Amino acid sequence: MGKRKKAHKQKVALRNAKLVAERKASDFPDLTQALNVSIRDNCHLISWEHLIQSLNILSSSADISIYGMVNRTRDGKVLNGEYIKTAEDKFKVFLNPTGFSSYIYRGEHKEYEHFEPSMQRALRKGETNKIQTAKNFISALEKSPIYAYFKQPVKFGDERLTFDIDSEAIAQHYGFASNYMDLTRDEDVAKFFAYTYVDEKTGEYKLIENFDHYSPTLYRAHITDIYRRYGCEPIGFQPFLRPIKQWALAINLGENYKGAKDLFEPYKLTDAGEAKRIFDSFKGGDQLFPKEPLTVFIDKSSSEFSTTMEWDADYVELLLKWLSKNIGWRGVSPNIRQ
Repeated sequence: MGKRKKAHKQKVALRNAKLVAERKASDFPDLTQALNVSIRDNCHLISWEHLIQSLNILSSSADISIYGMVNRTRDGKVLNGEYIKTAEDKFKVFLNPTGFSSYIYRGEHKEYEHFEPSMQRALRKGETNKIQTAKNFISALEKSPIYAYFKQPVKFGDERLTFDIDSEAIAQHYGFASNYMDLTRDEDVAKFFAYTYVDEKTGEYKLIENFDHYSPTLYRAHITDIYRRYGCEPIGFQPFLRPIKQWALAINLGENYKGAKDLFEPYKLTDAGEAKRIFDSFKGGDQLFPKEPLTVFIDKSSSEFSTTMEWDADYVELLLKWLSKNIGWRGVSPNIRQ
């Protein structure tokens, strides 16, 4: 087949795929309806900065904060998160599996001098292919129909906000170079990464058994300390499963990464029994790295990412059900300045 004919065929296939995606997308209601968001008029979402202040309690776990905010409903069910305003016209979802504790965590299996982001490491080593591949992935991601669907404006009281999809944070979670440093609200998630290493041949997470060769460490910090110096982004729910499963937050360190480690308390982990329990509880990492449309797309794509993700209606329906079941909201009256 000639080059022109092949190129024309690919163009037609992409156009048809786009039309199919648009038809499938039209079957879904707008996000306000899909999420059953109904905050009364004259009220607004609580801001991320305001919520950070509410998390400023010095305990490892709590059901109630100094601001009287609870993370459990009257029937005893855990509230897994809430909608929060992150910018003038944007919102995200903050996940809180450990209640309103002020602690956030990171796990590493070896001792490094700094928390160096993968993008800075790639720049330092001159790994231009890694840098370009990350850019290509983000470009393809932002052209995908799933990305477009979750960018619909949602009405919260008097405001219409769009979901703050964090493309660089998504890239970080799916193995691409970024300026982010991963954090989590879940101590066991951090311990999983501390107690494991990646097998270079298979790419699988393996349980550390030789504690002389590795140095599993849990790093713990107060979210307010991190927020004051670097800012701290709620990643949590993105329209993909991996950040949800890892209860993710992140710091955009960039080239200013030196000194970030000083804000964390290190705890050496040496309990082989605990390591095995945590490894098994996450099914060897399968629960933290579930197979989903995005991972299939990544596996099938070349480093150029010349195509974009196709629409997957079942996957979007799964995400919407998860949101409507697990995420709550609080209306904040106009007289509270945020």
